[in-house]
Amino acid sequence: MSGSSTTTTTTTTAKAFENDYGDFSQFKKGKPAKQTLGEHIYLQYLLVSGIYMLEPWEQRLFNWIIIFALTAFTALITYFVV
Repeated sequence: MSGSSTTTTTTTTAKAFENDYGDFSQFKKGKPAKQTLGEHIYLQYLLVSGIYMLEPWEQRLFNWIIIFALTAFTALITYFVV
């Protein structure tokens, strides 16, 4: 046992992107999902109105109130103009 010595050397290589959570250079970029025009408009509506932060039941309630208000407004305009 005497006379044999082993030495270990560790080499560090610079990676593309590494932080405290690990190496992210192995991930591939995802392709953006294809959206129809209706999906795009609906997502813009959620973003602009801010209801994406609400619970699903609150979103439905908000949407029903908007639908009712627009229907009532259209009916009143039609009644008084025509």
